[in-house]
Amino acid sequence: MVEPTNEQPASYPSCPWPAAENFDLSFSDIGLELPWHILPNFEMQGSNESLNFAQDIENTAQAHNLPFHLDLEKFLLSSPTTPVVEIPTRAFGPHTEEADSLEKVSSLFHQQTCQILSIYDEPSKNPWSTLIWPMVKDSKALFHAVAAMTCLQLSKSEPAMRERGLAHIQKSMKALKVELNSGMMQIEAALASTIALGFAETWDFQKASTGRDHIKGARILLQQSLSNRMLTQPTGEASARLRFLANTWIYMDVIARLTSDCGSPLNSELLSLFGTFEPYSCTDELDPLMGYASTLFPIIGRVGDLVSLVRARCAKRNSPVIVSRAIELRKAIESWTPAVDLEKVENPTSNMSDAIQTAEAYRWCTYLYLQQAVPELPNLSSLGEIGQKTLVYLATISSTSHTTIVHTYPLMVAGSEAVEEEDRDFVRGRWQLMSKRMVTGIVDRCLQITEEVWRRRDSYLAELNARPITTRDSPTDGSEVVVEFDMNEGSPQAKAGTRKPLMQSQFPISAAFKKGVDALTRSGNVEYTVQGKLHFLGVMKDWGWEVMLG
Repeated sequence: MVEPTNEQPASYPSCPWPAAENFDLSFSDIGLELPWHILPNFEMQGSNESLNFAQDIENTAQAHNLPFHLDLEKFLLSSPTTPVVEIPTRAFGPHTEEADSLEKVSSLFHQQTCQILSIYDEPSKNPWSTLIWPMVKDSKALFHAVAAMTCLQLSKSEPAMRERGLAHIQKSMKALKVELNSGMMQIEAALASTIALGFAETWDFQKASTGRDHIKGARILLQQSLSNRMLTQPTGEASARLRFLANTWIYMDVIARLTSDCGSPLNSELLSLFGTFEPYSCTDELDPLMGYASTLFPIIGRVGDLVSLVRARCAKRNSPVIVSRAIELRKAIESWTPAVDLEKVENPTSNMSDAIQTAEAYRWCTYLYLQQAVPELPNLSSLGEIGQKTLVYLATISSTSHTTIVHTYPLMVAGSEAVEEEDRDFVRGRWQLMSKRMVTGIVDRCLQITEEVWRRRDSYLAELNARPITTRDSPTDGSEVVVEFDMNEGSPQAKAGTRKPLMQSQFPISAAFKKGVDALTRSGNVEYTVQGKLHFLGVMKDWGWEVMLG
């Protein structure tokens, strides 16, 4: 196993998008609602004057003789949010990107990379092959982005591919700027390029990143694509391509929010589907990445934002505002159900069943993640019990199922809570199987993090169990409240022993809590929560990693 490093990852080449807050556009004037972000008060970077977006659209459209065109040059020439890592310019050898012809990239892309970008069993249903690849011949930016994604996906098993991938990233970004400024590039090709660059960054086995800068850039292009669609009303393949790209961006945006701060939070007022174009037009349609969990993703994204808010706080206890938001999110999770009913589907496949079970695993791991962030929420189940429920859903899915490519998030959240060695062996086994299938460095990183969480928790509990009761349970804040807890099986502290010490606390416990459950996550003790070093986010923070759990 590769030893983790405590060094912060170097800045990664990313598209030179301005800061996210400077791209908060208001679309109310053009009658467009997006399901993820409320986008008020657009301001150009370096200027104190607000831009009238609707007027800018109209002026630029007249200048270009187009029905709806955003002056993307203004965006592309804005200051980058992060420094760009320069890749040394030198003569490349036979194993570098210069040797990557269209034919070679096509072969690797369709045989390797496409397989981990869709949960469909049939290659003919993979939108990256059927909808995105045909645009490659018309865009150097998209070709190099796809080549970068392909090379970096294979770079863990073939280290020489990393240099080729990084060179393709740089070429793609330069070509993207040129093609967009020319006004001749299809906006969907630009969007596909940026999404591909986001995937490429997350697959670099030497880095640990969510690709959030590329995701922010893709958001701007997606907004423009949707705006264009308002007037052009594409049908058939063009409409299917835009829907696929929108869904893929949604997946990436939400998953990135789970482990990193992605800026503008999700806004409940714009979570409703917009009428003229719905990214998931049929809620019972099997999406290549979200499966049957499309309608769950807005909730997952909002949980991710709440987790970021909790982590940014210094206080050990959450405020009433945070607790109130959390309880509403938990109600939404509890009431969510997949829209599909297999009893009404003609000839349902095992892949459909696996997708439903995957959606349920997403639901319950999100429930668990929320509880890890806000332990003030009353619960009649322990964190360990919720984690085991999630793992059971994953266990019902064969390890050979294509849906395993999207099991990273639930396996990380639930697997960290595993206490019994048998459960931990299951989690290890799944990580190892996923690593062989997906090849990227993400899965190996997740296994490292999971093992470190277990090690830290075992050490913490052993040390806690070795202390005299009077030492480990003495209040530090003058509290006189006494709470008795049991060492219930499945709780985080199950390995601490069978004694029943008294813990003094100001935690607002009541009969709505299962007696004695998860006492170590309360009493102002944040170590097991998203703020603590015993959580997988704590491990990532210590190691300087932001791992994309997807």
